[in-house]
Amino acid sequence: MKKLITSLTCVWFAISVFAQPTFPQNGTADHREGLYAFINATIHTSYKQTLENATLVIREGKIEAVGVSVVVPKGAIVVNLDGKHIYPSFIDLYNQYGLEKAKAVGSRSRMQPQMLSNKAGAFLWNEALKPEFSAAADFKVDNKSAEGLRKYGFGGVLTHQQDGINRGTGAFTLLSNTKEHSAILKAEAGQFFSFSKGVSTQSYPSSLMGSIALLRQTYLDADWYKRSGYKQTKNLSLEAWNKNAALPQFFRVRDRLEILRADKIAKEFGVNYIYLGNGDEYMRLDAIRQTGAALVIPVDFPAAFDVQDPFDALQADLADMKHWELAPTNPAQLAKANIEFAFTLDGLKNKSDYLKNIKKAIKHGLSEEDALKAMTFTPAKLAGVINEVGTIEAGKIANFIVTSDGLFEEGMVIHHNWVKGQPNVLKALNTKDLRGTYVLNYNGRSDTLTVSGGLEKLKFSLKIDDSTTLKVKHRFNNDLISLSFNHENGITALSGTLVTENMAGRGTLADGTWIDWSATHIKGYEAIEK
Repeated sequence: MKKLITSLTCVWFAISVFAQPTFPQNGTADHREGLYAFINATIHTSYKQTLENATLVIREGKIEAVGVSVVVPKGAIVVNLDGKHIYPSFIDLYNQYGLEKAKAVGSRSRMQPQMLSNKAGAFLWNEALKPEFSAAADFKVDNKSAEGLRKYGFGGVLTHQQDGINRGTGAFTLLSNTKEHSAILKAEAGQFFSFSKGVSTQSYPSSLMGSIALLRQTYLDADWYKRSGYKQTKNLSLEAWNKNAALPQFFRVRDRLEILRADKIAKEFGVNYIYLGNGDEYMRLDAIRQTGAALVIPVDFPAAFDVQDPFDALQADLADMKHWELAPTNPAQLAKANIEFAFTLDGLKNKSDYLKNIKKAIKHGLSEEDALKAMTFTPAKLAGVINEVGTIEAGKIANFIVTSDGLFEEGMVIHHNWVKGQPNVLKALNTKDLRGTYVLNYNGRSDTLTVSGGLEKLKFSLKIDDSTTLKVKHRFNNDLISLSFNHENGITALSGTLVTENMAGRGTLADGTWIDWSATHIKGYEAIEK
């Protein structure tokens, strides 16, 4: 079993289990079933159901069985998770993965207004309207970007070109290192709107009022075009507009007030928008609840203001400071108001802040159940792919992560991220947790050694006395550990092994004298809140 786990950490499984009869195979095809059984796991099949000591079986990229009494099929590769957790992979609904940034069709003279579109063909007259654009047609698998998303637990995204008032259709894609044919799960998963004209070089619209007028006029034009039976003229954009009306309708807004403005358009033309929000919805909670719309919200909570300098403090606006205080409560307030919402990575400079900020929202009143729902189930539902992903059920695509602990526990590590039945190893399954408090005995001394931080980045410190704490450099691999710290005018270097919870070995003092040392584990890890 140890050999199996080690091989998972070192080898990339190139199992091409998805036959592509419409695309030629260059080289020998691999027809193995990709049959795996994960045993002794805590499996969170959905945001509201958890199975203890359960088994998950996957075959050919799909979930074959999950439960507490599942029989391991003959020939399956067995992975003993020994109490580790399995969750559905995360989903992001506001992304531009696999798509190039939009470029203007042409240019215009600074001295002359541009009244009509530079785009050739039987399309709409305004460049900001491009319902004919298909993300699936322009999508290219980006292995580097996919790896960056998988690292933080994501298995699928709804990608669209983030430009224009009507942005065309988005595609739901899996973050797998396969060809586009296999990565695209749903080619048309939504039509996208905003009030921003984007890279269009046309003079109109030049204001929010103009954007609203253009949207309303185009809805009226599309209705007329539909009632005319497409006989009087040919407009490929209006045909696409009407065709896309059956898809989920996503509307990007810049603040809570734009939700209310867009809702008036929705009510006028009988449309149900899903709003890609800004995180300030709590300011108009009742009005937003009355729209009946679902939301996709960011978790890029504002950082604290630096007010150490009294003159800087004078520049801190009260409204901004209040938003800093209340923004982390936004998810909890939405949940309390029974407003359906999903989380998005959008707005985060560092993707690593995604889970950290969701934990912050949990500390500000959001339940763990609602948090997990907004990361998995709700985005799959809003994108219309809930029958394929979002939960761990027989018949669904094998998109799941393996974690060291509960998802929201301090120090949790994502070990694996399986996408469409293919493993992506992020951290070895048998990583030992060294965190805790030890008594370090060396050269006649007994000092307190503390190991803290996350499993990905451990921090060692040595308390010499009440006023002196030293940083300790460390290396740990395959139960071999080395420690070094600067004390008494030189470096003390220790090398040894980990035996159960304790450490022991040999080392040298600053003057080169060899010594024996040991570290006895006396207390488990306790996260300390700043």
